[in-house]
Amino acid sequence: MMDRIFPYLQQPQPGSDGNFSAALGIPTLDGLGAVREGAHVPHESILPDRMADRAAALAGIAACS
Repeated sequence: MMDRIFPYLQQPQPGSDGNFSAALGIPTLDGLGAVREGAHVPHESILPDRMADRAAALAGIAACS
């Protein structure tokens, strides 16, 4: 089911603080922010055409709770 809700998790993702809890075996949900390009540089920006799939992922989470 999670594969249907989060198909983008199959793609390589940048590191985050969630790596610390995941390394300890604690279930960790991460990567729900906007898809962006140019991370951590002055021209960093979100990709508007990816907002719908992120919104769908959040809707899937809400539907499961």
